[in-house]
Amino acid sequence: MALGGFRGLLADILWIRAISLQEQGKYFELVQLADWIQKLQPKFAGVSSYLGWNMAYNISVTCQSHEDRWRWVHRGIETLVDAIRMNPNDPMVYYQLAWIYCHKLGNTLDEAQQYYKVQFAKQMLEIFGGEHYPDWEALAAAPETEQEFREQYPKDNPIWTAIGRSGFDSLDEVEKAFQRMGRLPEGLTENLSEKEAKDLTNFFRNKWLKSRFLIDSSIIAEIEKEYGELDWCLPESFAIYWAYQGIQHSPDR
Repeated sequence: MALGGFRGLLADILWIRAISLQEQGKYFELVQLADWIQKLQPKFAGVSSYLGWNMAYNISVTCQSHEDRWRWVHRGIETLVDAIRMNPNDPMVYYQLAWIYCHKLGNTLDEAQQYYKVQFAKQMLEIFGGEHYPDWEALAAAPETEQEFREQYPKDNPIWTAIGRSGFDSLDEVEKAFQRMGRLPEGLTENLSEKEAKDLTNFFRNKWLKSRFLIDSSIIAEIEKEYGELDWCLPESFAIYWAYQGIQHSPDR
């Protein structure tokens, strides 16, 4: 905001620099420039669409190792997810993201495609706790914020005593431990009832999906009602998810 009218000029300079870096093969600085360009032009979704597509397709194939290729494809996906955060009503960004999941990860054209599928599945299984078919209805019913969770479990509820007795000072600390392990710490589980453990787990998984991938459990529940049960460790399922979202945001559906 402080740059005022110079924002557009600076964005142009960064674009020129980004093209030069790509030609020179200096890709890591390019990531930082892409982040700055997005911040300077947050409402120009075409910028983010191009940057995400460029990383997932053009830059990834210049790498020899499958690990490096996946890193760029994943960065391209993150760039498009960030674009949706800033432009939630632009159907074309949803389209680009759906296309990458369907074509880049789901298809067999890239020699590293099997590696992409395995890495993607590992990522999702970590969040799902090893399940291919989570209970989306239960996740959709889970609180989305800490405030909502505290309304469900007021401060005089035994769950807070159990959390404190397990050595945690806050819900935030429990959440960090949950994300490190992909499940509730055993010491805490022993102090909770089965329902409390399930509610806390669903709350953390739901929040993790939304903060990291912008995935809304209630929308997945809608999709499965319409199209049937899907395996959410497959990229094609997420291609359907983002395409479904894009349709909801298209003027003519």
